[in-house]
Amino acid sequence: MTEVLTFDPVFFRTYSRTVDGGKESLTDVIERVMLGFEFGPRKVPEEFLQAIREEFEAMRMLPAGRMLWVAGTPWAASPENYPGVYNCESTFLDSPGKFGLSMDFAMQGVGTGLVLEDWCVAKLPKVSTKIEVEVVGEFGAEESRSFTFVEWSPTDVVIHVGDSRKGWVVAYQQLIDLAFAIHEPRKVVVDVSAVRKRGERLKGFGGVANPTGLRHCFERVGKILTKAHGRQLTPTECCLLIDEGAKAVVAGNIRRSAGIRQFSSENAEAATIKDNLWTQTEDGWRVDPECDAFRMANHTRVFHDRPKVNEVIYLCGKAVHVW
Repeated sequence: MTEVLTFDPVFFRTYSRTVDGGKESLTDVIERVMLGFEFGPRKVPEEFLQAIREEFEAMRMLPAGRMLWVAGTPWAASPENYPGVYNCESTFLDSPGKFGLSMDFAMQGVGTGLVLEDWCVAKLPKVSTKIEVEVVGEFGAEESRSFTFVEWSPTDVVIHVGDSRKGWVVAYQQLIDLAFAIHEPRKVVVDVSAVRKRGERLKGFGGVANPTGLRHCFERVGKILTKAHGRQLTPTECCLLIDEGAKAVVAGNIRRSAGIRQFSSENAEAATIKDNLWTQTEDGWRVDPECDAFRMANHTRVFHDRPKVNEVIYLCGKAVHVW
């Protein structure tokens, strides 16, 4: 088989996994991906597998990038990780648990689609409890612990963040749930001491750990929820909460978080939230720190009826629309 040299930079950066101190060759990846077809709930017919192998080896066809990355690994064989084989997903943000679900998908490297239309977000409860968030501890200061646990007192809550995908997700979701629940104002301490340092190898998913943005994520989530105290979140605030989580997620330090946010076409605020995201100052370009996370995803306006072309051009500047 002739390996294509122009393919090498992307291949060895992203799809060739580290094994026994070295990197997989293209032949190794082909064998791993073919093994991956044996996992999952449905059996793939043998003749179909043979056709895939022939096209793959001749470089006439490549499986999806997600398959190249994780197929055939013990990680991908676990049912709880099945979403990680998919390139993208889409979820209606109509209940508090969908925030954590989106972060879970993002940490598996899945592109996260969120429906943030007005009617959908209106199903969320009010932000009932004002929380004051303080993030403490240094990464790696304590022995790594995979699970998150919470300590409660009448006025304070301490969230001890676990050093795992589930640990991050549970801590993020717990913070959001505290704001939705009905309590007296609470101080929430988020302790990241058991989260491993940047650069340590991730055995299951591949790549290396990168918790750099986790501290900022919890601080920003707390501020957004506090600002919304006493009312429902707006679609743009929901977008910020999701995207602050997305900024913290660098799946295996290989794939950045990728997403699409779908807003109601008539939501004027959502249509302009990326306006002036960057401004030029005497010191150069500056990003608005309150809105910085919006750059993590594509923003789409959803029409449920077909607008006339002249209406689209007038409102959007080009005749491209989704309905």
